[in-house]
Parts: sequence; C-alpha cells; structure tokens
Amino acid sequence: MKQFWAGWICFCAVCVLCAQCARQSSGLTGGLRDTVPPVFLYAEPAMNSTGFHSEKNRIDLYFDEYLRLQNVGKTFMISPPMSQQPDVVLYGKYIRVKLPEAPQPDYTYTLSFGETILDNNEGNKMGFFEYVFSTSDHIDSLVFTGRVRDAFDLSQPSSGDGPDVKVLLYNKIKDSIPYLEPPSYVARADQYGFFEFNHLRPDTFLVFALQDVGDNLMFNLPEERIAFLDTLIVTDSTFCRSAEETMLFHADSIREKHPDMIPYMVDLYLFQEPKKRQYRTSYNRDEAHKMVFTFNLPMDSDVFLSVVDTTVSEQALQSCWSPGRDTLQYWILDTVLIQKPVFLVALTFQATNDSLRILEYRTDTLRMQCDVLLNPPTRNERSSRRNRNASSRAVLPPHKMLTVKTNLGTS
Repeated sequence: MKQFWAGWICFCAVCVLCAQCARQSSGLTGGLRDTVPPVFLYAEPAMNSTGFHSEKNRIDLYFDEYLRLQNVGKTFMISPPMSQQPDVVLYGKYIRVKLPEAPQPDYTYTLSFGETILDNNEGNKMGFFEYVFSTSDHIDSLVFTGRVRDAFDLSQPSSGDGPDVKVLLYNKIKDSIPYLEPPSYVARADQYGFFEFNHLRPDTFLVFALQDVGDNLMFNLPEERIAFLDTLIVTDSTFCRSAEETMLFHADSIREKHPDMIPYMVDLYLFQEPKKRQYRTSYNRDEAHKMVFTFNLPMDSDVFLSVVDTTVSEQALQSCWSPGRDTLQYWILDTVLIQKPVFLVALTFQATNDSLRILEYRTDTLRMQCDVLLNPPTRNERSSRRNRNASSRAVLPPHKMLTVKTNLGTS
C-alpha cells in the first residue's frame, strides 16, 4: 500500500513539472509606465527668497529625477528682463541659471520655464514651472492678466514656428517708449493669446503687446505687429487673485474650449502699421552745374532748397522732378556758384519720424562737393585723355558718301 501511494505522488509531481515546462514564458514588462512629471525639490538660493544676493549671479534648481530641456531659447523668460537672456544649463538632476548681470534692487523676479522641463526617459512635462526671488524684503504678489487677439478677425495669434507675442509693461510714461527702451516687465502670450503677470509691485504702467520679430523687446522692425492699451494700468490691492482663479487660468482644455471662463482683465488687439517709411536715400553733385537728390518713395509734398554759405538769387536754381517724383534735380544757373568746388545747402522735405512714425518736415544740411572742381586733372592726365579719345576715333570705320538719285528730269 505504501508503494502505491509513493508511486501516485511521483506521478502527480511529474505531471506538474511537465505543465510548468509547457507553459510559455512572457517577456519582462518593466512594470507600469511612468506618467509622473519631475518634482521640484529645492533651490539655491531658496525659492521665494528675499534680499536676494548671489556672488556668482547663479541659481541652482534641484529635482527628483534626471531631466531634459525642450525649446529653452523660445520658452524660458525672465521678468523684469535683463540686458541679455540668462544661460540655462542642465546638469543631470539639476538646472543652473546663470544671470548676465546683478538684478535690480526692489524688484521681484520671475524665472518662467513654461513647459520646458521634462523627465529624461518618458518625456513627462512639468508644466508652468516658475522660480521666484526678490531683491527687496518681500515678494510682490500683484497679478495682471489679459488676452491678445488679431485686430481684424479677433483670432488668437497662435505663433507656431513664427515670432512670439510678448506683452510689455513700462513704468515710464512716454508715448514712444516701445521704440526706445526695454520694458519693466515682460510676459509671453500662449497659443490661445492669454498672458499673465504674477509678481508685480504697486506702480503705474503703459501696456503693449508685440509680435517680436527681432527678439529684442523693441518695436523697431516694419514687419512687427503691435497692440496697446489706451489707458494706464495702476496696480494696487485690487490686482490680486485667488488660488482657484490661478488654477483655472492654467487649464489648457478650458482655454481652448471655453475661453470665456478664463478670468482675465484686458483685451489687446494686434495690428501692423504701414510698412512704408519716407526718407531721402542719396544726394550728389557729379557735375558742377547740377545737383541730384533721391527719395525712397514719390514725394507728394513740396521740397525746399536754399544755399547756406553763399548769397544767390531765386533764379540761380532751377528744379526738375523725375516722372515718378522720387528724384529731384537742381540746375545751377549762377556761374559763380558753378565754379565753387564745395558749398552747403539746406534741403527741407517731409520724412517719417522714426520714433513717432508720422510724416513731418525735416531739414538736412548737405555738403555739395564737385570732385572734378576740387581735384582738377593734371596736364599729363589731360594729355592721356586726349590720346585715348584720338585712339577711339581712329578705330571707327570710314564714313561712306550718301548718294541721292532722283527720276526728275532736268530743265
């Protein structure tokens, strides 16, 4: 009986082993896919630090895993802006930001990374990460938000691969300041046109939006589009926002499907100014008795010219426009003036003011110099010129006599 049970046990063990051998093994799966974005741990100097001071003007940001950066040059921004963009360098699990200069006193600075930071393996984005510090004894916390649209069709200015739309705040109140100076604060409008300033101090601001083709925070290229607010923004205690509103402002799905739910303050409408500027392009006095002035566009207004350092009569100069009115010639009829190698003229014409972009009269004092009179040819040069002219005439074919025949009879 014992032998029977021993055999039965051996038979069952062999069956179990055969079943295990017949089962196909599956490959290693490695577990569930990581969907958690990088987590910020700490910074040196610390996040939200006041009285900021760094001898080396650098900031180190530490995270819980290895990172990679995406579109740093296009996405990263510091506000208030500096003379140059800071260098952003990745070292494994931490990011070093090297500031090009010492920060201004009494400002709260925001280093906005947007969606630049991803984990190294799965590419999970760490969205809307900002590092904040202050050079004063407190962190400014006033908020200003808005939306940028196209002035003609109210569409969102989605830049794609084109130039970004940046919103500029100036605490210097000058009409022409976007042409002259960088802003006090800067933010980038997203693909839906929304922008946000999170750490403003109490102040009074001019507001502009700029499609920054030159990437220099200046409105100085004719193809750039601009928008402006016709009232001043005075930031005070009313420019605060709850944490719930902040969460809503960063919700991409709501921005795309329900933009009316986003609590923003102002609308800015982008437009492009006429590209044509009017200016003088050149002037010359290649011949002693003639002056030529050229303009980049046809001149619709009058042009006035006077001789500065010599007294001449009104009849001494005779003007003549080209058919397109972009070239003006003056014939000199006064023999005394013709013989002068150099004299000065005052040319008054309408040109575009580069700061205000409007047409206004301006006067240029120009030196009219005739090189032929100033440096007359020597005797040897005149002799060589005559010889060249004689040689050119010698090679001309001989003239043929013209024979005329008629069928009229003679009387």
